[in-house]
Amino acid sequence: MLAWKHGRAARLPAAPVSEYTFGWEVPYDYWQERLGRTVLWAAGKLPPVPLILRREGAPAVASGTQLSGSRLSYLVPRHPAIARLRIRERRDDGLVVRELTRSGASSGHEGPSAIGLPAGHYHDDVIATDAAGRVVAWATLPFTVASERTVSLDLPKAWGEIGETIAGSIRLGGAPLKGETVLVELRDRRGRIIARTAPTGPYSDAVPFSFPIPAWYPMLVQIRAVVRDHTGEAADAVAYFNVTKRHRGQFNFLSWDVPSGPTAAWAHEALARLGVTMELAPFRQGKPPRVMAAYEMAAVPYTTRILAETDARGWIKPVPWNQEPEIDRYVQGLASKYQPARQHGVFVYSLGDETVTRGSDASPSDLAAYRRYLQSEYGTIAALNESWGSDYSSFPEIRLLDPSDPTEQQAKREGHYARWYDRQAWASADFLKLCRRFGDAYRKMDPQALTGFEGAGRLQDGLDVDGIVRTNGFWTPYPGPGDQVLRGIAPRDFPRSNAARQGERSEGA
Repeated sequence: MLAWKHGRAARLPAAPVSEYTFGWEVPYDYWQERLGRTVLWAAGKLPPVPLILRREGAPAVASGTQLSGSRLSYLVPRHPAIARLRIRERRDDGLVVRELTRSGASSGHEGPSAIGLPAGHYHDDVIATDAAGRVVAWATLPFTVASERTVSLDLPKAWGEIGETIAGSIRLGGAPLKGETVLVELRDRRGRIIARTAPTGPYSDAVPFSFPIPAWYPMLVQIRAVVRDHTGEAADAVAYFNVTKRHRGQFNFLSWDVPSGPTAAWAHEALARLGVTMELAPFRQGKPPRVMAAYEMAAVPYTTRILAETDARGWIKPVPWNQEPEIDRYVQGLASKYQPARQHGVFVYSLGDETVTRGSDASPSDLAAYRRYLQSEYGTIAALNESWGSDYSSFPEIRLLDPSDPTEQQAKREGHYARWYDRQAWASADFLKLCRRFGDAYRKMDPQALTGFEGAGRLQDGLDVDGIVRTNGFWTPYPGPGDQVLRGIAPRDFPRSNAARQGERSEGA
């Protein structure tokens, strides 16, 4: 903070951003508390009634015993505006231990809880309000509870499909407590216990646990291991488990991109209330943020974008589609990046929007693949010569009329329409072959994977509608007559809808 003459200035740090956890709002609340107090200080508007908090006794107290050596002491100057005091004690993961109210402006002491507190970082809050409930003054005081008995979770696998199990073990450290028991709870983001083990003990080493995963479990489960004695909880440890859900076989509302930042959870809560069930994004390192699972959002990874752009040689970048093994390594490399998304739960894997729907290039590998394609279509070189009006003696002799023009426009200009058409058909088949490579790669990683693309393809562009449906797991074309064709030929469980360019209306199934 800086004071200058009659004004004040404050330099404020950025808001903290960390991975979502249950109780995420508590650290954010205390950051906001510090921010608000700083802004009020700079504006000369701090509350005129200071509250003084002090925790009597050692700042670190042993769990497993009543907190007889530590209590909150607060001093509240008498002020006519103060009608009520709200006194709260909570841990930094959102666990509310105690909350009570006192009438009027009174000083006093709040003794220890009737039971022990589990180890962790806590805050005492005292909030003074007037008769209308408006805040007049507030103060907060951090304190720490420590325990000689420690607990940790060993979770070999942090995700699983429905029908599998949530399994691991608890490891204990330090001296055992008198009358000690150990249990494991599974909680949802609202703090509700959805399953738990029976309290058992005492133990001196690892304690195994296992829970089956039914279909009704939420996508994000908190595993909480607890050590207790006769006074209550002494220590705990938490880990998070992702139940893989894809949200297929239901109506879905997709949001493009994912809210981020310190209040991303609030944004997701709002989206969920509006009916959003899936989010599409590239996902950094292929990992959907944990907050998506907390609000039951399946993922649609935007994995790549197929544009068939070429380099100075006329070869497709970054690698020609038929240049093996380079193209396989490229595809597998992209697919493996999205292993975290597969563990989260993927509705479909997207190959991008506003993509091409066919492609070919001037590379040697493309020409070799084209020759094989023609041989599979015609069977004999004589049949090809009859169609093209050419005199090739074998398929390996076939060349492009213009080596720099992989689309064979010269053939069209010269009236060799069969030759031109075959090149267009090859370009469609070449694109579908690439899509098939991606589909195989994602199914190798995720047996239930569906792969396709969106925002591309119009009937008037001469695309292979039937080939796209037979090759891919989903398709979202531009609106137009192709929609009716798609409705007629696509399997009933084939995910489809519309994607509209700016200024166009989108209607879809």
